[in-house]
Amino acid sequence: MAGGIAGAIFLLGVLFYGNQQIAHSLLNEVVSKSWEYQRLSALSPWSLTWGKVFGPLLFPWALGWSAFALNRLFESGRDSLYLPVVPVVLFVLTSHAVVLLVSLLLIRNGSSRRYPVSRYANLFALLFPLLAWGILLTLENLSKGPGSVWSREEVSWFGVSYELESVLTVTLLITCAWAWTGAWRAMSRELQVKQRPWAWPLFLLTVVVGLGGFQESVALAVFQGFLLCGFFFYLNLFSEEKDLLLFRRLRRSAGLKNWAMFWEILPNWVVSLFFVMILAAVSVLVNFGESENWLNRNMFVVSSLIFLMRDLALVVFINMWANHARRDSASVFAMALLYVFIPILVALVDQGNAPSIYILFYPLVQGQSLVGLLMPLVEAVIAWQYAVSRYRRLCREAEVPGGEARETGCEVTVG
Repeated sequence: MAGGIAGAIFLLGVLFYGNQQIAHSLLNEVVSKSWEYQRLSALSPWSLTWGKVFGPLLFPWALGWSAFALNRLFESGRDSLYLPVVPVVLFVLTSHAVVLLVSLLLIRNGSSRRYPVSRYANLFALLFPLLAWGILLTLENLSKGPGSVWSREEVSWFGVSYELESVLTVTLLITCAWAWTGAWRAMSRELQVKQRPWAWPLFLLTVVVGLGGFQESVALAVFQGFLLCGFFFYLNLFSEEKDLLLFRRLRRSAGLKNWAMFWEILPNWVVSLFFVMILAAVSVLVNFGESENWLNRNMFVVSSLIFLMRDLALVVFINMWANHARRDSASVFAMALLYVFIPILVALVDQGNAPSIYILFYPLVQGQSLVGLLMPLVEAVIAWQYAVSRYRRLCREAEVPGGEARETGCEVTVG
């Protein structure tokens, strides 16, 4: 009983209260305008990252880790309230780094709306431990099922057997390292420190190869990598720049052959898109004749890629409106309209009489057809036409009449 109470105090003190303090302290500095002075200081991004995480954690850590020690003292058996040392430490450090990373992203994308951003960051700081802990409990429940990967004492990774506990510990260690790397690079970006574009491609490669090693075949590993990179693409798309200024800077850097600047400002969603397209092509090639479901899987991959390109064009088009105050909100609403509200309206009208109609709204694993690819393809072509037309129009509006040389970012002209 005492060990269980101590474990609960640890979870509440370190994870919930500690994460809330990290988000609250950083965003309070933004609101009080003291953050600008720290950005101009001589502190390195790495020092500032560690300071922003462990600075506000004196009381939460003193309370939480004391409770952790009591839990270890009173709970001698490995029941649901027993907290192992290494996984818990790695989980806590990962949680703190992710909260700092999300807070920095919210500051960058919502600096003009600081109070709502503070609420969003605090909400994420509270929900992230619940989400992660829920995933761990789900894995624990799955481990009780017969034939489950998690029910085995050993798991196979690229044909080599390892102890399950060691695999989970190494996975947490790698996740923690990448979380801190992400927080450090986000801090470097906030401090306007130049960075080489190595982290995100290496992270995607780590995820694809690391998780693909647990699959039984190459086709399943590539298909899983395609889905994961698609998820990260959408995550990047709604958390990074995709406005007119970005495309101007990219085109200008490429036109001047300033590749160092080009790779520095290239957003991660472009890198994720590149991985998605490469893995889609490889998945289609390796799936031929691999299993009885190879045709359905290939149709799903192609359909998903078409829907993804349509969504990208739509989001880019919405972000081309320079006077739009809530571009990301409008983009999310457009996605909800296409994937949720319109299908629900169709379902209410159709009442299940024509289930094949849903191929017009989703990439389906079963029942996909060439006809189902036509509608999203037409939508993607129309969306890209509007996006490119809008971009060219804004470029023409940016041109200044006169006889002097002008660099608009869209093109360099000489009158």
